[in-house]
Amino acid sequence: TFCSKLLVTPSFLYGLRELPNQKGTALLSVKRSLSKIVKITSRKSKPEVITFKYGVPTGEEFIITDMDKFIIPDAFNATRIIKLQIVKLNQDEESEETSEAQKNEPQNETSLPPSSHEPESKPDSEAKQDPPQDLQLTNESSEQVPNFPPAASKGNAPEGKEHSGESIT
Repeated sequence: TFCSKLLVTPSFLYGLRELPNQKGTALLSVKRSLSKIVKITSRKSKPEVITFKYGVPTGEEFIITDMDKFIIPDAFNATRIIKLQIVKLNQDEESEETSEAQKNEPQNETSLPPSSHEPESKPDSEAKQDPPQDLQLTNESSEQVPNFPPAASKGNAPEGKEHSGESIT
């Protein structure tokens, strides 16, 4: 167990291990893309121990490729912040894909007389977009947090690397 800081950026999760002999310095011990996180769990008996599982999609399932464990004093708040950042990242990626697809579509423009132009209205289903439901947290404690989709297999994930510290956002 190492004293560490957990740093969350718009697209990455960093684990910074504090160097005991050099105050104010840290060693980068973990750098993970938020888009690779497929499961976040904690146990009811030890809610401060958070496990991050990373993987790749294979259809509707995931293959777990690695995992990290962190001991975080305010784990519920930290995982909530990370989950929100993952949802935001996915929404940004989806909007980029949509705008790229629209750029690649052929444009057929037809001019109508100005008096017949009416604003195009979108159906209610397109007007509101809910965040993706497939990115959620698991928490085996009594706190109500929804679940990630289950992983396909444990893959070749090594037993957890434990880090201890506080989260920084």
